[in-house]
Formats: sequence, C-alpha cells, structure tokens
Amino acid sequence: MNTKRSAAITAGLLSLSLLFSGCSKTDLSSTKEELTPVMNIGGYEVPYELYRYVAMNYKNEYEAGLDEAAAAELWLGDEGKTRLEALEASTVNTLKSLYVTLSLAETYNLTPDSTLINETVSTRMDEIYESYENDMDAYLASLEPFYMNDSVYRFLTQDAVLTEELFYAMLNNGDILAEEDALRAKIESDEFIRVKQILIAADNGNTPEDNRALAEKAYAELKKGADFDAMIDKYGEDLYMFNNPDGYYIIRGNRWEAFEDAAFSLDVGEFSEVVETEAGFSILMRYEKESSYMNTHFDALCQEYFDAAYNALLQEHLATITVSPLPALENYTIFTME
Repeated sequence: MNTKRSAAITAGLLSLSLLFSGCSKTDLSSTKEELTPVMNIGGYEVPYELYRYVAMNYKNEYEAGLDEAAAAELWLGDEGKTRLEALEASTVNTLKSLYVTLSLAETYNLTPDSTLINETVSTRMDEIYESYENDMDAYLASLEPFYMNDSVYRFLTQDAVLTEELFYAMLNNGDILAEEDALRAKIESDEFIRVKQILIAADNGNTPEDNRALAEKAYAELKKGADFDAMIDKYGEDLYMFNNPDGYYIIRGNRWEAFEDAAFSLDVGEFSEVVETEAGFSILMRYEKESSYMNTHFDALCQEYFDAAYNALLQEHLATITVSPLPALENYTIFTME
C-alpha cells in the first residue's frame, strides 16, 4: 500500500542521463522548460517535468473513458472547479510523498548522490535501455503516453533505490524491529489481527449506487444470522479471499484508514457495517489468529510489519514537510501541459 517517496533532481543528477553511450544519438536530456522549478517541497525544488507527470496522470484518471467533449465538460462550472482543486491537491500530496524519502534520508546520513546509489540507479537504467535494445527513440516513445521523460524515469528509479537504502538504515538504527523474537512477539500481539472481508469491488462494472445496495443486502443477511464464509462465496469479489481462505493478517499502516479503523474496532466474532474505500464496499469480520498460520507465514507477516513501520516513520516525517509554489507554476496550468 501502498504506497510509495523521493529524491532531488539537481543538475548533477540530471547529467547522469548523459552517461549512457549506446548505439543511439538520441538526446535524453531535459529541456530548459522541463527543468524549470515550479514549487519548493521541504527545501527541494520540484521541476516542471515532474509536476507535469503527476498532474497529467491524475487528469487522465478523471477523463478515462470520456470523449473529448465530455472530458472538457468535466472541468466546467462549480463541480469542475471542485474536481480541479481535488486534482491539484492530489498532485501536491503525491509530490510530497516523493520528496519525503529524500528529506528523511538526510536524517540517516543518506544522500542520493552517493556512489552506491548512483551506481545502482545507473545499472537499473542501463537495464531499461537494454530492454529496448538501446533504441532510445523507442524508449522515449514508450514514456510519452505517461507524460514522462528520461529524467523523470530516472528520478523514480532513484527514489526506489533510496527507499531501499533508507529502510535498511532504519533497521540498522533500531527504528524498525529486526530480532526474530521481537518480531514474533509483535506478530502475536494485538497489533496484528486477522480479518476476512466481503468485497463488492469498485471496478466490477456496476454503478457505486448498485454496489452499495448489494453490500447493504449482504449486510442485512449477516444481521439475520447468515454464515460469513458462505456470504464471501455468495457476494465476495476479492480474489485474494478465494485463494487465501485464512483471510488477512494485518497491522495498522498498510491499508486504507477506513478499512483499518473498521477492522481494529471489532472483537473476535464481530462483523462491521459496510465500509467504503477506493477498492469498493467491504464488510469485515474479525477471526481468531492461528499459531500454525503465523509460523508458516512468518516471513510474510514480518514484511507486513516492515511495511507498516516504514510507512509510519515516513508519515511522521511527512507532517514536517512544507510546500511553497514558485512563480513559474502560474505558467503551467493543468490545461496547458499536453
């Protein structure tokens, strides 16, 4: 959940994209316009190219499946203004989540321009180039539909590498548990619970109203005494539940807040009311944890904890990150980026 983060794009890092010396003469460097800083996040300048990548992908999500006229109408009037404000807020939040990794890494004495990180990023980028047989025109063409260029791709690759190094720094610093006994105690504690869900999936082709009505119907049957597992088979659309009848062993920090709030409010044997998340409409039931399952799936449950602990530290630091738009942002509205 995820969730995913950060890295600064400086002139020095951008020059890395020019180190590639394959068979193509295609210039991978960004234009002056693309490098124009449009906002400051936590002391780091955000270039237009990264802002464009995030904002335009959100815009495309809003307009998915609409023809040109319907897409244009989406942004008109008060409702259109509200959508645009939500889009812009999502863009800023995503950019903050990218740059928080870099900011937090500094507190662990990690820098994106270290030899290790530079070499790892370059190796991964070379692997990408090689997957296109060093045809840079084909590589760049594949990025265009996502409003991405080489330096944005490199930025995201660098963020992934820095995330990995930051996790191990947290582990070595003792901020995330590492000892097996401590991990077992964590998994066996009430911080981990076991739940199953009846999910009416948001992407099942029905309207939200129809999906909610179906979830409420399932809830009404449960209230009358229907067996929860039988109702999963009857109504559920969560493929994980069909392949993993033991359900979910979860800890706070990896899933939607509404999902977690509902799950952790339950006692064993209780089921929730209908809960809405981005995944759809869910009804959750809490079950007893089983020692045999926890022993067999120990490594997976450790990873569940690692993800949650890492996310918690990131979220704590995220609250300290400030955002300041720069004057250049006025030249790049959502509707002038294409």
